[in-house]
Amino acid sequence: MNYKVKFFRIAVRYLSVAKIDLYELIDLFRSLGYTITAQLPPKGFRLSVSGSGPVAVKGNITIDVNTDKLIIGVSSPEPEECINEFVMIEKAVISSFDSLRKAHFYELLMELEIKSNGINPMEFLQRVSKGNIIADKVSSALKEQLFVFSYRLAKVGTSPEDSEWIDFEIMPYLIRPRSSIYVSVVYRSRNREKVLEKSRSLTVIVNAINELMKGVEEGER
Repeated sequence: MNYKVKFFRIAVRYLSVAKIDLYELIDLFRSLGYTITAQLPPKGFRLSVSGSGPVAVKGNITIDVNTDKLIIGVSSPEPEECINEFVMIEKAVISSFDSLRKAHFYELLMELEIKSNGINPMEFLQRVSKGNIIADKVSSALKEQLFVFSYRLAKVGTSPEDSEWIDFEIMPYLIRPRSSIYVSVVYRSRNREKVLEKSRSLTVIVNAINELMKGVEEGER
């Protein structure tokens, strides 16, 4: 099953009582070979300059920051390149800032388009959602036949503001709903290695969806 990475980002949020000074970060990124794209605010006396959003690029890599929330993110359409660059940038940040040595959490954000290889995603979800209690109840209330167009899964015992959180969504890709599946993943954890491991697990997700779609298709025959 073919797939395309639409978005891929790894980020870290640090624990610190001190703000990150944007100029200090910019100097670090520049020393690592990045081109600075952000328009920096003027420096002030005894002030830490803050900022948020994309600030630097190098090839396919983009660095974004939120200095108030102590977040540094690295994104690229090439997952392995993104992972390697994130590891390098994290090491450089820890070496340069004494106050940024403890992470609150790490986070993977990912979007995929997965080709469905002749299986219509709309029909697939209609089959999967047969007997869904919510779809049945709302169908009855509206007197219209409904199906579950999108499934969104979360980690048991957690909530979106926690440092441990998973948000997994699967639905037909809106611009190609009869030939592609859209998948988005938020994977957040205090455990750095878990996040990096999941960052390398694209094929595991793709294969699981492929097997599910084939299984449902064969079950209907």
